[in-house]
Amino acid sequence: NAYISGQLAAQLYCSILPKGSSVALMRSLVSAEGLTQRIHGFLDYIQRQSDIQVAGVYDFYDNIENAYEISKQLLLSTKIPAIFSNSMMGTIGIARAISELQSNTFVLGYDINEEIEEYIRRQVLFGSFFQFPYRQGYYTIKVLYKLLKENTLTLDTNVLYLPTQLILKTNLSQIHDDKIMQTMEVQRY
Repeated sequence: NAYISGQLAAQLYCSILPKGSSVALMRSLVSAEGLTQRIHGFLDYIQRQSDIQVAGVYDFYDNIENAYEISKQLLLSTKIPAIFSNSMMGTIGIARAISELQSNTFVLGYDINEEIEEYIRRQVLFGSFFQFPYRQGYYTIKVLYKLLKENTLTLDTNVLYLPTQLILKTNLSQIHDDKIMQTMEVQRY
């Protein structure tokens, strides 16, 4: 549930940052509903809590280089203690800027790839939300197969939510175990 994922991120920012802190919000403006819901969840939580404020909303159009340039300018021109992004591309761009400038800015990201893993290992990123991409693909293919084979589709719901897992430096090694297990799970079918 992307909305809840955004709220979870906001709750962590509120719990970790000192009261009165501000966070810059980096927003990808692609039309993916999940990315939009992350922003709504984050902002709704922040508006209900008075612990931190949103210092500004910056659109990077899901482009790593845009996210990098905007983040670099923010870090050079302000003392922003935290940045939130709603996508993997934003996470990578922000982490590149923080790494280059050797900033201590707090960032939780989305998704996992080798570059994000390395930023978590080096503690450039505090962590990243992992979304079980193997299971996402598996369930999509399973529904498509059923539709093509049986020419019917009966679902209990139009949406299947997978759990959100927060990956930190301490549990980063589990991602590889999870990837192996999920790949094996899919290969059985």
